[in-house]
Amino acid sequence: MDKDKLLELLDDHEVQARLRTILSKEDAKYLALQESVNALQDDKQALQKNINELQEENMMLKTVCEKFKRLFSQEEKATEQLQHRLNATEQEKAALSQTIQHKQVKYHALEQRNHAIESELQAYKRNFDELQVAHTLFNSLNPQTRTSLCGIFKDDSLQGFIASGVQIRNIESLWDYIKDQVIEDNNEDTLKLIEMFQFLFGLYAKAYPQMTIQAIAMGDAFDPNKHIRTSGSEVSGVIRDVVLPGWINTKTKKIIRQSVVCI
Repeated sequence: MDKDKLLELLDDHEVQARLRTILSKEDAKYLALQESVNALQDDKQALQKNINELQEENMMLKTVCEKFKRLFSQEEKATEQLQHRLNATEQEKAALSQTIQHKQVKYHALEQRNHAIESELQAYKRNFDELQVAHTLFNSLNPQTRTSLCGIFKDDSLQGFIASGVQIRNIESLWDYIKDQVIEDNNEDTLKLIEMFQFLFGLYAKAYPQMTIQAIAMGDAFDPNKHIRTSGSEVSGVIRDVVLPGWINTKTKKIIRQSVVCI
């Protein structure tokens, strides 16, 4: 994208507001997740410290127990008490181990959520980049072409371009205009217009999947009931190229627009 046009787009208040909203929400999510991860890491360190202390205490108790056994063999009651304490320590250690495992599960879940958010952000970026590319194509059309399309695209902003471009009546009008330019073969913007149409039709087809581009294979026989030939083509023969794709309704099998082909 041209740098000046990109800067101009970024100066648009609606674009800025949208970007701030997206970024602030995702930043808040990311910060909250990061805080949770940091807290879990602190908990994990504290628990590990407790385990180490308990292990040291456990070793100490074992040593004391052995000494009492050697020195006070008659003191079975004291030995039993120490054994109970040792068992309690082991139980506490097992409980702490389970707690650590539980925290680790939560930590991994948070990591997965963080990856999902990052993937979602990348998807938003890709979608926005595609919108920008299509809008840049529109802005790069020569003034005469832009004037011819003013009835379709009444608002030159990115939002206006998309809002107008995904309406079926505007898609049909745009296709009809491009078809005339292809037949007349006198507009240097034709390739840009075709690329714009394909992008906008792709957005429209996501909402209405029964609408799909007409399937044509190179080498198919030309059929005037299904195709429109370019002005420089033979009257009949096989299709060598699809210049402007048409589309059909897959439910009704009706051809909405016939593809413009080269024979």
